[in-house]
Amino acid sequence: MSAAQAQHWVMLHGWGTHGAVWDRLIHASAEQRMATGRAAFHCIASDWVQALDPLSDPQTMLSQLADQIAAQAPAHCAVIGWSLGGQLALRWAARYPQQVQRLILVATTPCFAHGQGWIHGLPRDWVDQFIADFQADSLATLRRFYVLQTRGEAQGRQALRQLLAALATRKLATEAQCLALLHCLAASDLRADLPSITQPTMIVQGLEDVLTMPAAADYLASHIPTAQLQAWPSVGHLPLFSQVHSLAQLMSDFCYV
Repeated sequence: MSAAQAQHWVMLHGWGTHGAVWDRLIHASAEQRMATGRAAFHCIASDWVQALDPLSDPQTMLSQLADQIAAQAPAHCAVIGWSLGGQLALRWAARYPQQVQRLILVATTPCFAHGQGWIHGLPRDWVDQFIADFQADSLATLRRFYVLQTRGEAQGRQALRQLLAALATRKLATEAQCLALLHCLAASDLRADLPSITQPTMIVQGLEDVLTMPAAADYLASHIPTAQLQAWPSVGHLPLFSQVHSLAQLMSDFCYV
């Protein structure tokens, strides 16, 4: 990747959050850049979900979102996606390979739920119950979801406090948008996209993650031709908080090769 291309990093947040979840990582990356004298970069961490039409078909939602983001993004960029944002990054990279020059997938799975030939996801009945719980009490379900993300984190309480503090700085998506994305997650299956991902790809996975399984990261690494896998013990679903400096270093080294 050229220095000019590395100057643009597009960061895609996960479900139930917004772009502020990247703030600590952006700050840590900037500190490392200044310490090493590497070229300046511009991070774009928008609230991409705000553009979502909640009436969109869950089967085509990721493609529509990828098209919208691609139209607004730099001509060449590195893309960092976390959780659902990682799925969106995968679809974007598959549809616009000349635009997405490098890909970093953090806590990402090609399929969130069990399905045909896929056992490395969440049980289908758990996903269905989560959707029903969100419809019944969205705030309580979101709080439970945030706590689940800290499972397995050696510094889980601190990571949760940092996550909640970041989320308090902006408005979340509407309930209708969040619900639409839950149906998208339940339907998502990106396995067919993986062989077409030719960009250099880094997969970052916490080995204690209870939302995106380590076996799913292994699958990504073995089916994306150019992928590397970085697996971290004692890490759950929130390495962008619990491992902020290590992740910033990994991103910087990978994007400035």
